[in-house]
Amino acid sequence: VLGDESLECYDFFCGCGGWSTGATQAGHRVVFACDYSEDAIAAHQANHPEAEHLQAELPLPRRRLPFPKDGRKFHVHGSPPCTLFSTMNSKKGGESEARHAATRLVSWYLRTALKSGCTSWTMEQVPSKVVLTVVERFRLKHRAQMDYGVFDFYDLGVPQRRKRLLAGTPALIARLKRMACHSRRRSARDVLPDARGTHIRTSLRWEKARLRHDRKPGQSKYVYTKSTNPLHSCVPVTGPAPTVVTSSPLNWVSLGAETEPALNPRELAALQCFPPDYWLPETQDKARLLVGNSVPPLVARLLMGGN
Repeated sequence: VLGDESLECYDFFCGCGGWSTGATQAGHRVVFACDYSEDAIAAHQANHPEAEHLQAELPLPRRRLPFPKDGRKFHVHGSPPCTLFSTMNSKKGGESEARHAATRLVSWYLRTALKSGCTSWTMEQVPSKVVLTVVERFRLKHRAQMDYGVFDFYDLGVPQRRKRLLAGTPALIARLKRMACHSRRRSARDVLPDARGTHIRTSLRWEKARLRHDRKPGQSKYVYTKSTNPLHSCVPVTGPAPTVVTSSPLNWVSLGAETEPALNPRELAALQCFPPDYWLPETQDKARLLVGNSVPPLVARLLMGGN
């Protein structure tokens, strides 16, 4: 699909530019990026100044989107907001209006990409039941234009456990499936040689204690208790890190140490495979949020024909 030619790329829900960075590394040109977040657009613009930037809340009518109409070849990518589809949020119960709105965004993006006239297209999302249902419905209607798969990015060289759904032009998805293998795996230490601990811990300190026999509507199936295991929710740096997300901070852990410092944005960016000189906001909370919401550039690079 891509061959050796450079495509113009249109990045929707662009965040701070993870997908755009990978596409650029694969030899393509990002010409348009859109996101509702002022911080995301500022970071994307700092790292990809050659692109046209639009800060706007999607969806927008297709007539307002600057897709080429002169026969040029181009690629469309989108990463609709996934927070409301995550497993942690779905446990809070109920199909809220916010989740319905997020589902509509996924559907809008799929319709937009498929009708854009693009040469190729891709989408990244969490593989929740809601998203899988929407994606399968579109695939059945557009078999020649669309396929998808659920990938553990660890098998693609991202040094963390990060399972995501990738949909797009069938040839691109098939190529990525062929590339996913154990030999590509890297550990956290491979990208963080100056590790500040022997393990990395998530903030999930709770474990199942017993079944809740008197469960009421809306309550969890289990009663949870805080773990007393000093290595609960810890993984060694010699393996993959936990998933970098915005809602659950990661901390360095060493046995016997009194403190557990949080991984800083640069360390999180390394686990997400960003270049070491990538511009991020000085405010650490903003930087962590942008990095946690990003597509690892390595995955985008492989998806777009790079090695």
